Order: sequence, then structure tokens, then C-alpha cells
Amino acid sequence: MSLRILTGSQVDGILTKLPLHPALESQANVFRAFTRQAKGVTNDQQGAAASIQTPHRLTVNSDDFSMLFMPSRAPTATTGQIDQGEKEQTTTACKIVSVPSAGSAEGLPASTIIMDEESGKVKALINARKLTALRNACASAIESQFPAAKVALAMHSSPSDELSQLVSTADVIVTATSSLTPLFDSSPTCPKPGARVIMIGSYKPEMHEIDQALMKRAAKVVVDSRKACQREAGEIIDAGKQVAGGAGLVELGELLGDTGLPGEAVKDSGDTFEKEVVIFKSVGIGIQDVAISKVVLEQAEINSIGTVIEDYD
Repeated sequence: MSLRILTGSQVDGILTKLPLHPALESQANVFRAFTRQAKGVTNDQQGAAASIQTPHRLTVNSDDFSMLFMPSRAPTATTGQIDQGEKEQTTTACKIVSVPSAGSAEGLPASTIIMDEESGKVKALINARKLTALRNACASAIESQFPAAKVALAMHSSPSDELSQLVSTADVIVTATSSLTPLFDSSPTCPKPGARVIMIGSYKPEMHEIDQALMKRAAKVVVDSRKACQREAGEIIDAGKQVAGGAGLVELGELLGDTGLPGEAVKDSGDTFEKEVVIFKSVGIGIQDVAISKVVLEQAEINSIGTVIEDYD
């Protein structure tokens, strides 16, 4: 069995030439399948959902890093295959990411191991630094298309004297920190009605990127996974049954329907997604990494990119 290794620079090269559609499609597909499996859908058309396995991440702590191990198995497809209605494949992988202590300039070192589905041997080792950011961006972009947002606000790491004004007028607010305290103070008019708040940073119960008033004010709180967010997202844990004024959580997969278009959860919401504050919270689930890694590996195989070690196993 040969082993293909993709370095960070090789992954960067693939991503610069990769059209956006395959990346978005890969994420939408696994989110739909994830929600279907949770609802017990197992008919022939949607049977691929039964192949999803995504156990809770394992954390190992050192003095300088928290190392997260995320094994997952999910339905995947070659580029364009979903649109053609062909049978989906299944991919098994494990991502390992190291979250450094505060003040570190190391970023988020990450690698994804992809297994061969027939033999169970290691098929590929991929540098996943950029893939973590890409799958987060794809999930956020998918949620934000209901309806499409017009303006985006980038929040930088350095404080801004104009933060309150920026937050109160922004159409989209993205938070990507591990803050233990809310990043801004909300009010009945801040963020403004119709704004999107996308939280992709906090992933532990003690972390809070927004305050509880905003969690309760939001008309909808959309999540990547109910179970994962109820276990890991401090904002959601603290809000409890008061999330979205008692309306509860909506999984992203419920928004997508069968074709990637808004599903029933959106249709039943009327003007909510346009006139009220909507929050999207993602703690990240392993099936996202499986899907985006499969897309990159496919491109590497097609274009003969990477180092191939013959007879590795």
C-alpha cells in the first residue's frame, strides 16, 4: 500500500486552483447527511447518511498545547458526483490539531490521516492547517446564504475604538477567538435587526464570544451539531432552554434540504432570517474535515501532487 504525503505548500497550491463550488458542496453534503442520520432517515436515496460516525473529540493536554484528535467517517463523493446523482463513497479519516497556549505564534498545526476503505491502511497524510480555516469558512458561507448577506465585517485581533459602532451597523459579525469573556456588549438594537453573528472560535464550556442577552434575543440559533454545541459551546450551555427566546437550536443540515437550497426550517421562518438577528455557532465536527480533505486528496491524485511512498505498508 502506497502513502501520499501533502505538505502545507502543496495543499496551498491545490487550494489556489480549487473552484469554490466543490469545497462548498463537500460541506453541504455532510451537513445534510449528518442531520438525516440524526432523524433516522435510511431510505435508498439518503442511505449514505447511515455511514456517518463522528465520536466526540479526544483532548490530550501538554504544557504548551491542547492536542485534539478527531476521528470521523462520512459519505463523500468525487467532484461533481453529487450533482450527477451517482452513489456516494465513504471516507474515514482522523484530524489531529494542536491548539497553542495564549501568546503563541505557532498558529494551529494540524494534520489529517485518510484511511483506505478496503484495507484499513493509511492512504494519505495531509497538512491541514489551511483546511481547518477553509471548512469553517465554507460552513459559515453556507449558513449566510439564507438569505445572502450584502456586507461583511472583519474583526481583527487588535482592539478598535470604533468597535461598538462597527458592531451596531454590521450586516455580518464573525468571531474567531477563544475568549473567556464576551467580545462586545449587546443591546436591543446592537447588533441591528437582520444581522448575522457567526461564531467559530470558542469550543470549550468556559469560553464565551458573545453575551447571554444576545443569545436569548436571537430569533434563530443555527448550529453545526446540536449535541456537540450543547456539550462544548459555553454560550449555548449557559443559555440552556432560553436559547433564541426558548425556540431552541436549528442544525445547519436542516436548512439545506435535499438540494442545497433552503429547507423547511427556513421556509417556516418567514421573514425571521431577514428581519431578526440570527446566530450561527460552530464548534467544528470531524465530518467536515473528512469531506474537505477528500476533495484535496482527489485533486492531488488527479494532478500527481505530493510525495508517494511506495510499499509503505
